[in-house]
Amino acid sequence: MATLALPCLVFDTTLYTVADGVHRPRGDIDELRLLDKPSWPTSHGWVLTYDPTTLATFLWNPKSVAGVAHRNIITLPSFGPTPPPAGSICVLSGKPKGREIHEPWGSQFIWYCHVSGSKSTSMVTETWVRYEYNIRTQRKEGKFGRLSKRREKRSIHSLTSCNGKFYHNITSHSYVMLDFSSPDSQPVFTRVRMEPLSVFPQTFKAGGYVSGFNYEIDINGDLHLVLIFKGEENEVVDVVVYRVLEK
Repeated sequence: MATLALPCLVFDTTLYTVADGVHRPRGDIDELRLLDKPSWPTSHGWVLTYDPTTLATFLWNPKSVAGVAHRNIITLPSFGPTPPPAGSICVLSGKPKGREIHEPWGSQFIWYCHVSGSKSTSMVTETWVRYEYNIRTQRKEGKFGRLSKRREKRSIHSLTSCNGKFYHNITSHSYVMLDFSSPDSQPVFTRVRMEPLSVFPQTFKAGGYVSGFNYEIDINGDLHLVLIFKGEENEVVDVVVYRVLEK
């Protein structure tokens, strides 16, 4: 099996890449003066960065060696004076082709931008588009976590890119798929039914306490769902990986 390009994780001013287990020196960050700029890490390893002073917006690759970090920068159209709000999440459809940002929970807006050239060092000519979406409604949460009869607009809280498309999990057997392959490159939202999956740990014991966390990832071009279950002491009791199949 080919080695997977795992995410680059950012902790404060230290960079750590899961794929090779290497801590990147702080010098790469200082060279680009990124410490005071809003940044959005992506699962492809690139970091989207915005300069509130110059309004410059760009992608940079933290895996570049010290002294040549500027060679791994892709200049993007500026967000202008009003960038995406704090808590937004950036997703790339490729390395590093189309890009999409969804605003925090409760918002029904995404930002998207398409690459116009094939060279990673070229300037893209498209602009950022802030688009209001509508993916139907859901029951509103009431007191003590109970669902009320009132309804609210559904909001995207996570997106996973796979084969140039983006997926948002709604239920164990339903996803919203975001696609930009239309002739006018406008976003198209489609509800896709998947084969139902078990959301319980394989080692679950009756009467025991367990909490679960789910993550969608792209493995060799196929969408997978990873479920991590933890016990009373916050210990990992089970990890389940499913390949998500369209029904």
